Amino acid sequence: MLIQIDGKTILELTSMDLAIFSDDMPADIVTDDLTRRLIWVITHKKEECIKALIANNSAITRKYDMVSSNTDILCQSILNDPDYKCRKMRDAEKEKEEKERKLISSQQNEIAERERQTSEATKIKAAVDEAVKIALQNAKQ
Repeated sequence: MLIQIDGKTILELTSMDLAIFSDDMPADIVTDDLTRRLIWVITHKKEECIKALIANNSAITRKYDMVSSNTDILCQSILNDPDYKCRKMRDAEKEKEEKERKLISSQQNEIAERERQTSEATKIKAAVDEAVKIALQNAKQ
């Protein structure tokens, strides 16, 4: 038994596989049961994706005054909206923002380190100046 999507075989069940399934259920319903299960998995995934599409695009969803029972039209409206960004685009933006955040954080750390070093150098200079002042006073005496 071949299971295909768009002509591409995604799974091949051997006669041994089918015999194993037949041990758990009557042989005459194995094909129907596996079909039902595949349909459920794909349908469930689609339902979860619809929920996520609507939830992740609430700003776009608010543009459309539609009853939630008409999800096909709502999904089509979201997907065709000029502000819609697919997962790949959202991930790319998120990655860019993360890189920018890390760069800013790194720059802030560098600035803080330079300020610390400057502060230490200022303290050292002040101590040296004080030591020179004392040495000059002692040399005058």
